[in-house]
Formats: sequence, structure tokens, C-alpha cells
Amino acid sequence: KSWFDNAKNPMFQYVDSAYEESVKLGALLNLSYKLRDNHKITLKNTINMNGEDVMTLRRGPSQAEGIYKRAYSYSYTQNRMMLSQLNGEHFLPKSKIRLNWEHSRGFVNRDIPDYKNVEYRGTSPENLELAVINTANENAARLFTNLTERLSTYGYSASIPLSFIDKKYGVHTFKAGGFHQFKDRDFNARMMGFAIARISSFDHSLRTLPVDQVFNYEYMSVKGFRLNDITNPSHKYDASSKLHAGYAMFENNVGTRWKFIWGVRFESYNQQMVSGTRNGEEVNINTTFNDFLPSANIVYSLTSKTNLRAGVSKTVSRPELRELAPFSFYDFSTFSSLEGNSNLQRAVIENYDLRIETYPRSGEVLSAALFYKDFTNPIELLLANDISLGVIRRTFVNLPRAKSYGIEFDFRKNIGKRFTTFGNFSYILSDIDISGNNNKWNENRPMQGQSPYIANLGVLYAVDKINLDVSLLYNIYGDRVYNVGNSSFPDIYEAARHVVDVQVSKRFFNKKLETKISISDLFAPDLVFYMDFSKNSRYNKTDDRAIFRYKMPRVFSLSVNYKL
Repeated sequence: KSWFDNAKNPMFQYVDSAYEESVKLGALLNLSYKLRDNHKITLKNTINMNGEDVMTLRRGPSQAEGIYKRAYSYSYTQNRMMLSQLNGEHFLPKSKIRLNWEHSRGFVNRDIPDYKNVEYRGTSPENLELAVINTANENAARLFTNLTERLSTYGYSASIPLSFIDKKYGVHTFKAGGFHQFKDRDFNARMMGFAIARISSFDHSLRTLPVDQVFNYEYMSVKGFRLNDITNPSHKYDASSKLHAGYAMFENNVGTRWKFIWGVRFESYNQQMVSGTRNGEEVNINTTFNDFLPSANIVYSLTSKTNLRAGVSKTVSRPELRELAPFSFYDFSTFSSLEGNSNLQRAVIENYDLRIETYPRSGEVLSAALFYKDFTNPIELLLANDISLGVIRRTFVNLPRAKSYGIEFDFRKNIGKRFTTFGNFSYILSDIDISGNNNKWNENRPMQGQSPYIANLGVLYAVDKINLDVSLLYNIYGDRVYNVGNSSFPDIYEAARHVVDVQVSKRFFNKKLETKISISDLFAPDLVFYMDFSKNSRYNKTDDRAIFRYKMPRVFSLSVNYKL
């Protein structure tokens, strides 16, 4: 892991070794009750829990400071998620009206009970001392965080055939419904930093103690260290959101060739947050946006197997609570701090697409589409200008306008009785309006996170007589902006990467017992992030500089499922 200045000189170059243990537990319970033939009630329950224990060792020179570093990070993260959903489906035979409703409740908790960070510095790997001074800071600190989020939703819809319209004009249906979502989030963090207790009496030999001994209880004294609370107002926020939505739409089948699907959705979204900044300033967000989101789709049947589709719609993309929160979290793995921006606005997107699709045989499809998207206030992840002593600050910003457009292909084709090929390919161009912004590296870059091409290909080999399936999957994506740069530092890109997955499954005992053997990321190429000095959005080993290079794991898994 490295970082370079705008003259391509290294500021620091580290090698990280990470050791991870994880445990995952999950359970689900689904119940369904049918009241006669036309009424059905379903209850779905899901519980997921996982724990992840990670220790990371970092070694390497910091040329910007003229020192050598060895740092340690220890973290344990526990995630809990519970979701219950109750659904109802009802059909009224006389009027042919369909009614649907649902209610769900969810709970998410993310707990990091003790995230430890310790750093040693010196002139060489053999001459290192603990980086603790008389003021507590993040170089030797412990962070305790807890995030709890509660979710509740209500939804209902009705589909009503318009039988009063003469059938010679086609089949017409009116659909309407509503949706309500309530979300509450509580986040609390506490940071404790180590510092020298008293400079005049400090025993400097303590700086050379190994990491598993240096902060023992016996060294927390006037001759050793003290532990200070360095929590600031940004380490806590309370947030909530309320979404009330309703829609009305028509589905008109005119003749044997034309189909029109059109309508409008209204959304009223309120978002609230109370927090503070590290400087003690109060952050109080209470915004409400009311949006009318129309959409229209036209389908024309060229033949009994081929359709031409055209669509237009308006959508919104709202900032997540984490993107708004002023809390700054130091990510040891990327030596960067991520901080929210309480001034973010929602993005408004206009979507247009034209598609032709054909179905040669049952289970087969070939399609091609053109699309265009126009963004107002798109949200991107930006590198801040202030990079001090190897800590990079990242935050979220709105840009004025952006657009993306391209073409995509989808196919699924049977070859004989045993082989099925399938896949999709997208070629995408995007532009960002950053005119008038002097704090930029490349004004011709694509949107953050947008690859110029994406391809997914697969082959399935199935032998029904022996209940055997073998699948081979391939994925490739083009270089994409990971972090937008600024006038001082280039844009950070994630380089293109090929991924191949293989899976073999076999069913026994009348298909009740199924075993699966999977190999994910078969060839496991490195995951590379680089500074795009060449400004051409492609990794050039001569002109660009790789800053992160991850050795990716090849994952083998075996699963056994039995159906009663």
C-alpha cells in the first residue's frame, strides 16, 4: 500500500498482513396459510448474525516523515439482523380485483466493542519506539462504537380490471397502492487515547516494549501512560427518516400488438439528524422533499416472439444516513478517514431506454437496449485536500450534473439438451459537469463507480438423469473511479479484474438431498487500485502508480441441503 505526491514521488509505502477469523449464523422460518383458493397469508422471518475478528500488521517507510513505521490494528465486529414480514394476497373472483398488503419490522445492530490501533516509529525496522506523546491521539487509541437501526414498513396495493371498457378496445387494468417506511438510527462512539502521564518522570524505556505488553496495567502510572477520553461531539448522532409514497398506474393492452404501462408515484421523504462536529458545532438536519415521479413504458409486438420496448421515468437517489453524519471514522486498511457531509442533497435522475427482445424458444432470450440517464446533484466520494502525516481524508459531495449512456445485450441460449449459455454485456459512457471547479485533477473523467464496460458470461451443463449440474461463471468490469481526486492528487481507480467461479451440484434421494462444491475466484488475480496520473482512465504501469494491491483469496466451499 502506497501513496504518491503529484510529482509521483512516494510519500509512504507499506506492506500489510491481515489475519481474519469469521463466524456466520443464520436462521429462517417461513409459514404460509391458505384461506380457500383465493386468499393467502405468508409470514417470513430471517435472523442473521456474524462476527469478524481481524488483526492487521503494517510495516514500511513513510518518506514524507523520513521514518519507518510498524503499526497494529485489532478489531472485532459483530452484526445482527432480524427481519419479519407478513404478507397477504387476496383475489375477488366476481370483480377480479387483486389485493395485496404487507407489514415488516426489522432490527439491525453493528457493535465494535474495542477497535485498537497502535503505532511504532523509528529510523529503521530495528530501532522503533511507541508513537505516544503527552497528548492523546489516534496513533495509540481504542474506539468503542455501537449502531442500532429499527425499521418498520407498511404497504398495500390493488389491481382492478376496467371491465366497463369494451373489450374490443383491449384489456385495461388500473393499479394503485401506497408504501410507508419508518427508520430510526442511534449511533454512539467513544474514543480513548493513550498519552504520556508526566513528561518529567516518564520512563522512556517503556516505548520499546512489545505491543502485547506496553499498555499493561502496571505501566499506567505517573512514570508510564495515562488513558484519556478524546471523544468529540461528532462521535454521536441520532437520525430518523419517514417515507410516505403512493402510486397510480394504468396498464392498457390495445389490440394484439400494443401495450401501454404508465402512471405516477408521489413520495414525501423526511430526514432528520442531530449530531455535532469535532469542533463542537451543532448539526441539526430536518428536511422534507416531495417528489412526483412519472413513468411510462410502451411495448409493441413486432411478431409473436419479438417485442420492441421504450421507457421513460424519473427517480431519486437520497443520501444515506452515514453519508450525512459528520462522524469521522479512521479506516486502518486504507489509512484514511471517512467523514459525512451534512449538506448533501438528493440526486434526481431522468431515465430513458429503448429495447428490442426476442424469445426464439422456451427458456431462451436475446435482447439489445440503448439507455440514457441524466443526473442532477449526483453524489460522489471525494479526496479532501488536507493529507497530513499519512492520513487521507475522504468525504461526500454533490456535483451539479452528470449523464451516462450506452448499450447493453442479454442472452440465454440452449445448446442441445444439456448445455445452456447465458450472459450480459454493457458498454457505458459517462460525463460529469465540473466546469467552474478548480479543485479537480481530470475534468474528462467518468462518474465515480461507473465502469466503461461490464460483462457476465456463464455456461451450465445439466444431466437430468443423474441430477448433476456444473456451472462456469465469468465476470469482468472495466477500470472505475474509486475515489475522486483533487487539484493536488489524481483520481483513484480500481483496475479491471477477471473473476471465474465454478460450481458442481448433485442431488440424491429423489432430489431431497443436495450437495454443492464451489470454487470462487478460481484464478484469484490481484485487486489493484491506482493513481491515474496519465488521465486516461486505464492502468498504465509506466505512468500510473499502484497504491493498493490486495492478494485475493481463492475460496472453496461445500454445502449440504436436505428438504423434508
